[in-house]
Amino acid sequence: MLRDLKNKGVRLAVLSNKPDSAAVAVVSHFFGDLFDMVRGGIDGVPLKPDATSALYILEKMNVAPDEAAFIGDTAVDIETAGNMGAGLSVGVLWGFREKEELSEAGADLICSRAEEIASHIGGRNE
Repeated sequence: MLRDLKNKGVRLAVLSNKPDSAAVAVVSHFFGDLFDMVRGGIDGVPLKPDATSALYILEKMNVAPDEAAFIGDTAVDIETAGNMGAGLSVGVLWGFREKEELSEAGADLICSRAEEIASHIGGRNE
């Protein structure tokens, strides 16, 4: 799914509350250079659900918030999407939380399979 999105011209980023060095190392190890940007927690920068880091990523990638989709597996991720003004918030069910929590947090879309995401995203960020 990630490669399909990348092939469609979608730019991909990871935002984690884990320490930045750990986030970069883990993403690099498992995904190589598939992601255009990875940002973890940095001293002095508020963590999710604050939108500071998400907006920083979008600025560096030259993407308007309303053109971005924010995908995550917790209510904090869905709250981050709202706080940054994301065009689409996607909750995924293969993470830590249940559908009810993601729905109550206001997810625009809830997916149980990765392939569902690709059918809703693609080509807008070319």
